[in-house]
Amino acid sequence: MRQGVGGISVGLALAALSAVLAPAAPAAAGLRQCPHNKLCIWDDPFFEGRFYAFDVAEPDLGEGGLSGTVSVVNTTWSPWCLYAGPIFTGRRYEVSGFAVEPQLPPFRSFRVGACRR
Repeated sequence: MRQGVGGISVGLALAALSAVLAPAAPAAAGLRQCPHNKLCIWDDPFFEGRFYAFDVAEPDLGEGGLSGTVSVVNTTWSPWCLYAGPIFTGRRYEVSGFAVEPQLPPFRSFRVGACRR
């Protein structure tokens, strides 16, 4: 009888562990979306939601642009910056080359471009 109870406990523990580990799969799939030599942005944390890939600066993403908390992968050698204002103005967040950022600080809205010094 004890073996049966122990087997059930082990089974429940394994089921609980797999439930905890399950959410990791979408993030890995999201990361694989990002092609080489691009700045990739997801409109939700942990590489979920709508996906965007940039290889040139985008000074104004318009009303449908990105906002809130996003996740970013930079597959280039160069740093990219996210700017709070149009035409690369306002508060900025620098994403260094080959960086993986699962959850950036929230932005009201932002633009994507080369970092200006």
